[in-house]
Amino acid sequence: MRGMKLLRMAMTFIAVVFLFSIIGPQTGLSGQATWGATAAERALNGIKALMDAGKVKRGENFKIMIHSGQRGQLAPVVEKLNRLTGLNAEVVVIGFEPDIHTKAMNEAVVKSGQFDLFLGFSNWTGDFAEAGLIVPLDEWVAKYSPEVDQGPNAFVAPLDRFTTRYKGKFYALGMDNDAFVLFYRKDLFNDPTERGNFKAKYGRLLTLPETWKEFDQLAEFFDRPAKGIRGAHLYSTRFFTYTSWAPRFVSKGGIYFDPKTMNPMINTSGGVKALQEHIDVTQKHMFAEAYTGDWSVSYDRFPAGQIFMAVAWPSLGQFAEDPEVSKIAGKVGFAKFPGSRLKGKLIRATPHVVGWSLTVSRYGKSPEVGYLIAQWLNSPSVSTEVITTKGTLDPFRQNHFENRKLMQTYGPELGPVLRKNTEQSFPDISLRGSNEYLDVLNLNLQSAVTGQISAKAALEKTAAKWQEITNRLGRKEQLKAWQSEIKGYPRHIRELWVDLGKVSPVMAGL
Repeated sequence: MRGMKLLRMAMTFIAVVFLFSIIGPQTGLSGQATWGATAAERALNGIKALMDAGKVKRGENFKIMIHSGQRGQLAPVVEKLNRLTGLNAEVVVIGFEPDIHTKAMNEAVVKSGQFDLFLGFSNWTGDFAEAGLIVPLDEWVAKYSPEVDQGPNAFVAPLDRFTTRYKGKFYALGMDNDAFVLFYRKDLFNDPTERGNFKAKYGRLLTLPETWKEFDQLAEFFDRPAKGIRGAHLYSTRFFTYTSWAPRFVSKGGIYFDPKTMNPMINTSGGVKALQEHIDVTQKHMFAEAYTGDWSVSYDRFPAGQIFMAVAWPSLGQFAEDPEVSKIAGKVGFAKFPGSRLKGKLIRATPHVVGWSLTVSRYGKSPEVGYLIAQWLNSPSVSTEVITTKGTLDPFRQNHFENRKLMQTYGPELGPVLRKNTEQSFPDISLRGSNEYLDVLNLNLQSAVTGQISAKAALEKTAAKWQEITNRLGRKEQLKAWQSEIKGYPRHIRELWVDLGKVSPVMAGL
């Protein structure tokens, strides 16, 4: 009997060892990955295991395509990764953002394997996935646990969904937070004379704008062209006009496409009203550079003290608070994004404009190692180190907003505001063909802002063109992607759509 018991125990042990050799050390009973205590450790241990198994060589070269604005943030930590692993990873810098999309999509055709990872706009993930360029990451996310949507270091929701997923699958690891922020001249806002004059003119106390109507009022009041100060700056450029129209549209209950048919829903009364409001404030209270310049205008004009309010990426706060380049350092205020009042509720909708996410090439030397490099860079500890250095990548994890050193680079007031704006942020169109959809939208919106066509005509032309794009790319698959994308919007927007009867609770993920 004793011999039989020992034999059964030995056979059980052999079976466990055999099973372990097949599935690897993935997760324990608690769900905690056993590769290490942190996401960074798990990534390093995973790379080491693949080296020990002969699946990747020491000194192997892995190339990461990035934008020039991220060189200072990423190059030092990539060198650190090489010292820790024995790899020879390097960043390949591209100077213009559109060139990253072009070069990546070319790689989908030539399949050279030249690049292992791409740091591209979050809304390009659909293009990359549909082209077969990048691989889904779900298996490795489960195996190595990057802490995207769980634990105290998780992404600030809803970034955990729309910077990482396409059609419900993990295809990317977000590395950035591009939720817009409203910046304003705190010295003018707090001036007793200004406050008294404002109340005398509008019959109410001067407050930070909760609604777009109040925003437009402040732009009007503080517009002083004779003194070289304009009331506001909202993007109306060839490539970013949508960032000024969309938050008004979405806050009014707008939705880009019908979730049942994929028909455009932008040329509605709410869409036209939102665009006309934007046209009025732009033409009356902004520098012409709002529509003749590029994205950098606010980064020049606002720190120079020439704009009362500016809407831009979080990084504008770093420039405006830097006394070496700014005339208003110490005088900058940060505000939550305005919204619209519907059914007794204030609905704020912050645009999350582009944002950078890491994707893994299908044709790289080892996609699994490529993923592990991405997880290490994206991990709570390493990403904090990355973002503490000035550049184009901004805080996206919960622990980033609790890191005193990191928050000091943004000023003491920006962190809480950015976090709140992030929680109510919505993504760019992220379907296959996102660039084409947005390019058509921007072209027509800017034509309306410059007075070439009416607001209604601009949106009707856009809707007609969007139908053509959808039909060409395949309505069925586009609809599937859109239905998945809807679930990445913040909960309060999805609830609003349900209340308005535009989306069913099931489609909204509620």
